[in-house]
Amino acid sequence: MKRIWLDKEGGKKRPIGISALEDKIVQKAVAKILDVIYDKDFHTFSHGFREDHSQHMALHELREQNINFVVDADVSGFF
Repeated sequence: MKRIWLDKEGGKKRPIGISALEDKIVQKAVAKILDVIYDKDFHTFSHGFREDHSQHMALHELREQNINFVVDADVSGFF
């Protein structure tokens, strides 16, 4: 993996990794293994970044269950 550093506000730097093909293959394999292990721990209404789940499924559930609020959270300084 190639790593470069980008300048941030306040003189800080943020690392960026540029994946090689081999890195991407290993990352996908690990993601599939972890998905099998942890998918059963998620609620059925949890759709974010999960295999066979989509934003369309989430919107359908919101309409079907008459939910009128959505919580959106972001961790400041994460990137």
